[in-house]
Amino acid sequence: MPSIQEHRPIFHFGVFELNSHTGELRKHGVKLKLQDQPLQVLTLLLEHPGEVVTRSDIQKRLWPENTYVDFDNAINSAIRKLRDALGDSSENPRFVETLARRGYRFIAPLSPHVTQVGTVRPSPTPPKVASMRGQLWWIAGATAIVFIAAGTGLRWWPRSNQASRDAPLPAVPLTGNPGYEAFPTFSPEGTRVAYSWEEPGKAAIPNIYVKLIGQGDPIRLTTSTEGDFAPAWSPDGRSIAFLRAHGPHAEIIVIPSLGGQERELAEISFEAKQRLGHGRSHEVPPPLLAWSRDGRWLLSLEQNAPHETASITRISVGTGSKRTLTFPSIRTPGDGSLAVSPDGKTLAFARTLGLFERDVYVVSLSADMLPQGEAKRLTFDNKEIDGLAWTPDGNNLVFSSKRGGRRELWKMSARAASQPVRVTAAGEDPWNVAIA
Repeated sequence: MPSIQEHRPIFHFGVFELNSHTGELRKHGVKLKLQDQPLQVLTLLLEHPGEVVTRSDIQKRLWPENTYVDFDNAINSAIRKLRDALGDSSENPRFVETLARRGYRFIAPLSPHVTQVGTVRPSPTPPKVASMRGQLWWIAGATAIVFIAAGTGLRWWPRSNQASRDAPLPAVPLTGNPGYEAFPTFSPEGTRVAYSWEEPGKAAIPNIYVKLIGQGDPIRLTTSTEGDFAPAWSPDGRSIAFLRAHGPHAEIIVIPSLGGQERELAEISFEAKQRLGHGRSHEVPPPLLAWSRDGRWLLSLEQNAPHETASITRISVGTGSKRTLTFPSIRTPGDGSLAVSPDGKTLAFARTLGLFERDVYVVSLSADMLPQGEAKRLTFDNKEIDGLAWTPDGNNLVFSSKRGGRRELWKMSARAASQPVRVTAAGEDPWNVAIA
């Protein structure tokens, strides 16, 4: 009979590692003593990250049918022992969140690499496509591009050879929610995406959500009545900065990435409500916020007054003090698409030269996020640009542009003069680019 490989993953989260095949939990490589039932609960939670695991699900996992025990106390005891092993707490959870009258949810990010432990068993049938698809969700955390196209996320894996680059894997939806989603941004480790979601309803007000790569529901971070948009992860992944609409102004808010107390950092003059029209900005393209590599500064946009040119502004995360960095022509909408290179030494941005005509510029940055010299113009297309991002090696830029007649993704060198090359990817009308 033919054989197939039955895979059981090793989950990595924080300093912990769970081998679901051997039933061993390790911290910094050191095996922890944990009873079987808490281990089974942890395995169940890790198999469904970001999803609600009900007490009924746990009961079915731990005990066979026709078993008569005090399930409530037994489950409470298993959860308590699990939290003790992880150094977690129910009041301020980092790993296991309690959902009153519903169950539990694993909220910490999983490492993008999930090791597979295989055991061979005979099978009369070939492996199912569904199983292969499930493995692709984990692979997606390693290297991906996400963009918003008619409310659908795309993932694209660049390859090391030209043939593979010309034939990327198909687009796969990251979210499938009704309403409108925009401003996606990857967490530093690449396992989560924060974005703005305008749920359908009477108010249709966008708020900030976080979604784990793969299956599971998004977690809502904000409950604004005015509109939250343009999230940006801090370099350590612990915080998310975003903009909150406030009439002709916008507040820059910082919130823990797992939820918690908000902190208003600064207020900027910015026609925020105009930017919220289905996430699209016909004057200033996203991203609208960018962190410094050391987390001390935020780059944002600010207008001197409504309907005036947008300039790039540096804001101190510690004090909220502001300093204007760019001075585009006052006869244009100004600058946008803020993207700081992975090493923190270069800022790429899009400068609007007319109503919709934009081109890509780069400028060197000091350690304090101040421009060093004049900005260098990389493109001379005078075409609409709707998103800009660095590749992880810091050598190239990927941007959404109509330079070919319709909106497509393009890639070009950020270090030397070169012609942009079209990025072959499934999906139409790509914009709001983010790269893991």
